[in-house]
Amino acid sequence: MRGWISWGFWLLINHVDAWGVALNASLIAVLLHPPTSWDALGTALIITFAYILGFAVNDYHDVAVDREDPKKAARNPFVLRPMSRGWARVAFITSITLICIGLLPHAGRGLVIFALGVWALWAYSSPPLRLKARPGFDLLMHIMFVETFPYAVMVILRGYTVTWTDILLLTLFGLGSLASQLEQQARDFAFDSLHERNFTIAVGLRLNHALMRAVAGIAVALALTGAITGGLPPMIVPYGLMVLPLMLHRVIRRKTQGRTRTMSYVTLAGVTVYTVLLSIGAAWLF
Repeated sequence: MRGWISWGFWLLINHVDAWGVALNASLIAVLLHPPTSWDALGTALIITFAYILGFAVNDYHDVAVDREDPKKAARNPFVLRPMSRGWARVAFITSITLICIGLLPHAGRGLVIFALGVWALWAYSSPPLRLKARPGFDLLMHIMFVETFPYAVMVILRGYTVTWTDILLLTLFGLGSLASQLEQQARDFAFDSLHERNFTIAVGLRLNHALMRAVAGIAVALALTGAITGGLPPMIVPYGLMVLPLMLHRVIRRKTQGRTRTMSYVTLAGVTVYTVLLSIGAAWLF
């Protein structure tokens, strides 16, 4: 039992740098559309759980590839402790049932979001589509579903009025997600080119690096413009300051230099602490 508990904990924290972004994005949507309520914060937790499930599904379908690389194998819970297809199916059905129940209070909108989300996590990782291995579609799925989707879902489910700030933030989330995926593909290029196919394998590292630098640079320019013109409210400025070193690193670093996981985790930690404090304070005040 202790082994399964530790395995479950590892499954939970394994992609904290990914589902943590979903948690922050959904909570930021709540904070920008007051009043904040505990019910809205609960919806953000449901969205976050759905992302934890999505990355677990991705790991499950990556087992055959990840076991060939010691580093990837050490990061994949299903390589460390294999799960039969039957138990995986039970776990998946149980998880999506809980998510569906959590979204039922949102009626038709909740069901549409639920169906779209389940399709996305299946289509990205699972055969026969496995869009993560189809150049172009891999990046498109990241732009649409990794960082932008949790923010958009919260706006839709809660029925918030869409503002120019929302549009600007969704654009920034999309650019950030694209830059992050390009960075990851560059990191894994040598190994992935032997086993699968993605955008970077199709176009090469030189174009990957140029595109990543351009995307990160555009994101920084947009954020600065938004802060100066008032398109981004003062509450958002600290987020920009915390993320800025990460984005600038993508612009100025050498092509052969990999991304720093430490910088990613430190940035996420700072962003999460700031978001949680704002969320709890806003829930109590309103």
